[in-house]
Amino acid sequence: MIGPFRAIAQWRPAIGSCADDHGAPPTRTLVIKDGAATFVEIQTARSERSYSYAFKSAPVPVTHYASTIKVVARPDGTSTVTWSGAYTPDLGQASAADAALAGIYETGLNAIRQRFAK
Repeated sequence: MIGPFRAIAQWRPAIGSCADDHGAPPTRTLVIKDGAATFVEIQTARSERSYSYAFKSAPVPVTHYASTIKVVARPDGTSTVTWSGAYTPDLGQASAADAALAGIYETGLNAIRQRFAK
């Protein structure tokens, strides 16, 4: 349910729209609901239960951002979702970058938990 690269707009509440260029590799453009921020992300890897992407542009003070979202099935029929990233914060912006990305991951994972909890 979260696997298609464009599906983020269906489970991430802050996303107002998601456009995919259908290229190879795909690039998605995410616009936050209030229109105040736009993220352009390119898919860099894909497997059956995960995908990785990088920022082409984003309103976050980082460079070399790369992230992976992964779903691991557990024997009890539930799944564990991890969403992690690596990046270089802009000079003097480490705290702001860490806070922004932690907020993105935390609210995204909470949205997944709430939407798909049994």
